[in-house]
This record gives sequence, C-alpha cells and structure tokens, in this order.
Amino acid sequence: MLFVLITIALGILNIFVGIGLWIRKKWARKTAIILSLFLIIFIISSIIKNTIIYYSDTMNRMWLPLYYLYLIFMIIILIVSITIFFYLSFNKKVKSYFK
Repeated sequence: MLFVLITIALGILNIFVGIGLWIRKKWARKTAIILSLFLIIFIISSIIKNTIIYYSDTMNRMWLPLYYLYLIFMIIILIVSITIFFYLSFNKKVKSYFK
C-alpha cells in the first residue's frame, strides 16, 4: 500500500514539474534535475541488486530472456535520465531559458 501511495505522489509531482517546465519556472528545472538524479541512483542500484540476486541463485536460469529484457529496459531508462540530467544541468541555453 505504501508503494502505491509513493508512486501516486511521484506521479502527481512529475505532472506539476512538467507544467512548471512548460511555463519556464526555475523551481521546476531544479526539481527535475533532483528527480532525474534520484532516478539515476535508483536504476544503478536496482541493476546491481538484481544482478547479484540473479547470479546467486542457480534456479533463475530459466528466466534468462526476461532478465535480459529487464536489463535492456533499465539501461534505456538510465540513458534517458542521464541525458535529462546533463541537459538541464549544464546546457547554457537551458540555463538562460529558465532565468
């Protein structure tokens, strides 16, 4: 139940951040940077944790295609999150856009 509430709260927060980015609010840029940084940390820790769990249990070999699909999906999300983080953080045009 707690996971559901946290997911709903983050979804609502992302809606407000998206609206704030659309109307050029500086707080929205900073919040989007922080959220993307949290997502990057979460994805890296999730990949490491699930890789350790997967390779420590020999019964999981039948789930190999599903594990690779999960890994590809997480790497794509990681690439998108890193791109958003660096674009909002270090691009001079973006910094001047939100002033």
